[in-house]
Amino acid sequence: MSIRTLVVVLMALGCGGIATFGMFRVLQASRSDNDAAPIVETEQVVVLTVDVGLVGTKITGDMVALKDWPKDYLPAGCITNLEDVIGETLRVPVRAGELLLQGKYGLGRGMAAIVDPGYRAFTIHTPNHSAGVAGFVMPGDSVDVLLTRDDEEIPGGSITTALLQNVKVLASDQMINAPEQNTIKTLKSVTLSVSPEEGKILTLAQSGGTLTLMLRNKEDLKMSTTGAITWSNIQQSENYAKEQSEHAAVELVSAKSEITDAPKQKSNKPLKIRTLRGLSTGEIYAPRPRQEITRT
Repeated sequence: MSIRTLVVVLMALGCGGIATFGMFRVLQASRSDNDAAPIVETEQVVVLTVDVGLVGTKITGDMVALKDWPKDYLPAGCITNLEDVIGETLRVPVRAGELLLQGKYGLGRGMAAIVDPGYRAFTIHTPNHSAGVAGFVMPGDSVDVLLTRDDEEIPGGSITTALLQNVKVLASDQMINAPEQNTIKTLKSVTLSVSPEEGKILTLAQSGGTLTLMLRNKEDLKMSTTGAITWSNIQQSENYAKEQSEHAAVELVSAKSEITDAPKQKSNKPLKIRTLRGLSTGEIYAPRPRQEITRT
């Protein structure tokens, strides 16, 4: 091998090595940049460590812990101090790992802890025969409150009015949590969440009439605009239904009569007979045979 050839080979190997080393350094730097995780600022907040399904449960030290949470994703109402929640009462069911926010727990214990700020707990008596939905009203449900009262100046002597609509139920009898079987055998009272003004209305209504509950879907927020109902309205509805029934009966009898008379009318028409002579056609009419009438 000549010296010139050897020099060319050595130069090629050197250039290849330099290029390979340069590519290695570039790939290594790129991998380092990708592996470097961005720094996220966190803050310690209070979370639940166990599942709690019962409203009114008292929070103890073994039920909560501090956990790092990204500052940019902290919702409003986070708690950062364990001492602020220990001994308080849960107002809603919670899951393990869930942030304990203001509004999920209340000051005090029992019923007072689950009453929303600005509202009051008001208990009405609902014996089974007048409860409307019997034992199916559960804590957390929404109901309408009807008032039925006697009034001699009203036709029929009684009137029913939709007193309050879309009212939250806090407790059924003495229970603030719905039972597993989702029914209560003997419903004697229901505690509702009402405003102070609504509490006054219920107090007066309960002393002068009978309160009845109507259960409604929680997602149904539409308010009914139906007015009060009296015996006169019911009688009008009954009369209207009776008139419609009588009218339908008359139409039915008339339809049956037409069906019965139809063959007789048809039998009076002559028979039409089509004739064929060679390539020409024609029609002739012949009287129908008379039906024999059997006399009894």
